[in-house]
Amino acid sequence: MKHRWFPLALATLSCAPAALTPPRPPAAPPRGEVSTVGRYDRAIAAGSLWVDRTGAVYVTDRSRWRVLSYGCTGDSCVLRFELPLDAPGMFLVPGHDGGCCLADGIGRRLLFYSSQGEPTGALAVAGSAVDAAAIDAAGEVFVLDETLRTVVVYDRRGDLLRRFPLTGGGRDNPTALAVSRSGGLVAVTGEGSGGTVIYSGYGRRLAVHPGAARQLAFDASDRIWSIDKSGRISIRQALHPERGSQWPDSSVRFAAGAVMAVAATDEAWVAGGGAIQRCR
Repeated sequence: MKHRWFPLALATLSCAPAALTPPRPPAAPPRGEVSTVGRYDRAIAAGSLWVDRTGAVYVTDRSRWRVLSYGCTGDSCVLRFELPLDAPGMFLVPGHDGGCCLADGIGRRLLFYSSQGEPTGALAVAGSAVDAAAIDAAGEVFVLDETLRTVVVYDRRGDLLRRFPLTGGGRDNPTALAVSRSGGLVAVTGEGSGGTVIYSGYGRRLAVHPGAARQLAFDASDRIWSIDKSGRISIRQALHPERGSQWPDSSVRFAAGAVMAVAATDEAWVAGGGAIQRCR
């Protein structure tokens, strides 16, 4: 018998099936405000970022194979705890707000930790490469398999729900994925000219946004935030690429190679160059 160890927090979430997100009232446009909420050692090579519902910040450090959890004071980042990484390619998975989740691509599994750094569970995704991943509010796990150009969806116990191929987007290798909180929208992008493609949670191609992106994240209004490798940020209506970016300042504002996450408060957090910044 196959045994799985999964976080109790996910088991309590709704198991309603993902569906195309219904229309939402227009969200207020961002103000374009950027504030520094903490500073950390510039020797840390930030590889991924997450902010849980308590405001705790998690950053993977590629230079020393570890994940660091911070409390931000405005002047500095106060270290809460540190966890070792089994492999340098492990990254934080957005969407698990009761602590943090790490994807282990080599082990093909997701590892869950409490906000105090204690292990709370694991979920095996055997059979799929884990090149990017995200969790929706129902606890379903969306995994990007770059080689097969496929998104694979698992339930919170690790059982396969569905998979769908990525269509469109040219020949770019898909490198980043985001899922809306309802699970109704999936965004996939590469760093080439193919742009960002928006799919339904079942794989129907809905829209294409121009421009390269390094990381993606949805907010509660189903807007898609992105940051490119030069540090330029944008925010767009997922299903309306013709409207362009709502971010009022198109100039480069962040360190090259910075990483981004969108917190439960719908603010984008960016880590890079020794600073954690909040965008509103």
